[in-house]
Amino acid sequence: MKKVVVLGLGRMGKAILNQLLQVSKETSKSLEIFIYDIDSQKEKEITEKNENINSIRKYGDNLIEALNKLKPNLIINATTFTNNLYYTQIALEIGSNYIDLGQNTWTTLKQRTFDKLAKEKKIRIVPETGLAPGTINIIASEFLEKGFESVYLYTGGLPVNKNLGGILKYAATWSIEGLIQEYTDTVVYIENNNINFKQGLSDEIENDIKIKFRNYEIYQRIKNFQEIEEKDGYFYVSDLEAISTSDGISLMPFDYKCSNLEYKTLRYKGHYSVIKTLHNLGLFDEYKYISNKSLKSITIEILENILPRTQEDIVFMKVIAKSGNEIKEFNGIVLYDERYTAMQKMTGFGAVISALGIIEFVDILKSDDYGVIMPYEIFEPKKYLSYLSKFVNFSEFNYD
Repeated sequence: MKKVVVLGLGRMGKAILNQLLQVSKETSKSLEIFIYDIDSQKEKEITEKNENINSIRKYGDNLIEALNKLKPNLIINATTFTNNLYYTQIALEIGSNYIDLGQNTWTTLKQRTFDKLAKEKKIRIVPETGLAPGTINIIASEFLEKGFESVYLYTGGLPVNKNLGGILKYAATWSIEGLIQEYTDTVVYIENNNINFKQGLSDEIENDIKIKFRNYEIYQRIKNFQEIEEKDGYFYVSDLEAISTSDGISLMPFDYKCSNLEYKTLRYKGHYSVIKTLHNLGLFDEYKYISNKSLKSITIEILENILPRTQEDIVFMKVIAKSGNEIKEFNGIVLYDERYTAMQKMTGFGAVISALGIIEFVDILKSDDYGVIMPYEIFEPKKYLSYLSKFVNFSEFNYD
């Protein structure tokens, strides 16, 4: 029986935990699941309801000592991205496989410096197993490995009702702090065969991006809230724009040689003009203060209070691959259900599939290598997507 520890019991941590339980119930390969959160009351509420889950604290209140006693086969870090390097070091110290949800390219580069040690320990450290970075990069890797010269990645988590959030056309589906970081951090990309860097929010807004799908049930659920066109047997969500943002590209520009490679975040039309205005006014500045608070922290606090919260969200995914006159596409669309948001599914369930792959419960590994390995390096795209399709209802993933 494999022992798995889930660190962090927020929205993503709970989605990961519930899906692990579901997998354990439905297969002959059972898991021994342990949980940890800085708030011990969260652990207590979960363990009292489910006898198949234990708190890691049964081995001691000090997390490192408890993990050392347990020696889990895998640690899943579902806490804030600021903990990624710390928990990576703990996993290396105790000799456990490890995954996280990513969110900061520069932290991931630091994690990679432990590759040799992870190989010596014969463990797999796999950062960035969420949506973007994560699933979208795994999908894009297939096009890159087939030799396409230019590959463009897009994702977006949005409210189903595009009119929520006023002129921002946005609802808080995840951390506002993480959102602002994604918009403003340095963007890494490949252009004309060269790795380049640019400041977030510095480039032009790309318009007229369309996500195509065939699923009639999804169409029925969103048609009253979206601008949808019908053509050639497909439905097209057409009211979208995109801009280059940080982190979603992962370390791919350093790992692949191609002519062009870039990641952009999808939003409803009009969103980025407002964000750019806030940025140009200096409201994302973390070094200017009012009453001991930075302008950035004040803006985050305001957005957290004015942006609506919703369970009714949607995730869009797109990859465009080009070589000469040949153009191929991947399109994905995922809708919320009564239990999970679309963002919980695409972040949490992607992590679960990665976890199951690492401990070899599912057959998605490209190789049996150890070390610090990116998801797009270790997981076979079609197999990974096949499992994701089984986990995620109200969804469609299609290749041209």
